[in-house]
Amino acid sequence: MEEGNGGTVNVSNVDAGGQITPSQPNSAKNSKSLIILIAIAVILVGASIVAAIIFMGKDKPNKPSPAPSPVKPGANYSSDSNLFAVNYFKNAYVAEKSYSNTLISPYSMEAVWQIAGKGAGGNTKTQIYDMLGTERTMPEITGLHSANAAFIRETVADKIKNEFLDAVNGDIVYDSFTSPDTMNAWVNDNTNGMIPKIFDNAPDGNMVLANAIAMEQEWNDKFECENTKGVDFTNSEGETVEASMMTGGANYYFKTDNSEGIVRNYKASDNGDYLEFVAFKPNNSVSSYISDSFESDLKGFDEKLIAPSSSDEKVVTVGVSLPRFSYDYTVPDLVKMFSTGMGVSDAFNSEKADFSGISDSMPFYVSNLIQKTHVEMSETGTRAAAVTAMTLDVSSAYQEEPEHVHYHVDFDKSFVYIIRDHKTKEIIFTGVVEHPELMSDYNGCIEVNDD
Repeated sequence: MEEGNGGTVNVSNVDAGGQITPSQPNSAKNSKSLIILIAIAVILVGASIVAAIIFMGKDKPNKPSPAPSPVKPGANYSSDSNLFAVNYFKNAYVAEKSYSNTLISPYSMEAVWQIAGKGAGGNTKTQIYDMLGTERTMPEITGLHSANAAFIRETVADKIKNEFLDAVNGDIVYDSFTSPDTMNAWVNDNTNGMIPKIFDNAPDGNMVLANAIAMEQEWNDKFECENTKGVDFTNSEGETVEASMMTGGANYYFKTDNSEGIVRNYKASDNGDYLEFVAFKPNNSVSSYISDSFESDLKGFDEKLIAPSSSDEKVVTVGVSLPRFSYDYTVPDLVKMFSTGMGVSDAFNSEKADFSGISDSMPFYVSNLIQKTHVEMSETGTRAAAVTAMTLDVSSAYQEEPEHVHYHVDFDKSFVYIIRDHKTKEIIFTGVVEHPELMSDYNGCIEVNDD
């Protein structure tokens, strides 16, 4: 410390020039030290975090991402149309009194009854829509050609209501009804030649309501031709025949209490919609399966679908051996079936039928009902068609047909199948295979073209 000019000065440093530099106060010193300590702490904490991340990344093994769940069909069996489809199939199967391949089209049959319902009134209309479950316009289905027509005898053309003609939503053809040629040509055109005719002779009625459908679909994954082999196939009569058995993969496998089966997809359209082939192999006979279990399986099998998959723990593959088949079918006893077994008796009764929506002056009733179908199943895909024709008349009364016998037969190797729309689950075809194609007729793959 140095005295001078009446005061004292704290001296801490003297520079080279002899100048005195005052020392900093203690508070400034403490602040600077605190800042340095905080900076060091931040650096240490940051380094610790980085080290921890590196450590965790090295020691923790990579956990594989779970495999995506298979995309199952989005809709379930529940619609009125499918209830009608099962009821029609059961009745058609009972009406078939021989061990033959069978094939119906509930879609085509419903289309004709929906047209007839538009022209019905009173109890006749009630019975029709109680049977169908609902009044609707048939939905358009990707991959399925469908056409409606009303063929009207020229002499009664002026007696038909325009409102009904609009409800046909199809071709209106005025015809002499002296030849079936016009109707058969329409059927041939709208089934892509798979069903060349519906009538052998001109119908006796005054109007024919018709629907025709056709599909020509390739499999999404075709069967390889070299895998098709001759395999024994046992039909319901106990006969063993040699079938052309195709072998390949399937999109889904399912097993219920009553059957096991597969789902195989047809090629999707540009909008992503597609049709499905579903085959059911009953545990017991086909006859008991159709009468007792088929409907419950339709309601539940979508929930049991197992798709091919692969993971570290499990690999699932789905395969199928499916016989090749091709046949035509005419559903028997349709007048008897629908008038007594399907709940629309008034429509076939000349005294009770009410089709006042068609005409005020002509008391129409249904005098005949026909459905013909065709299917070809091969390595490359499926061709199938159906035509349904309803004849309406105003003259003779309906004649009761003889009672038919209900057979309960023990089927062994036969199977049931459906073709349906994937998105809506609308059933287009339902059939039973009893007699697949014989190997003696095998000449390589049958091509299915969708041109």
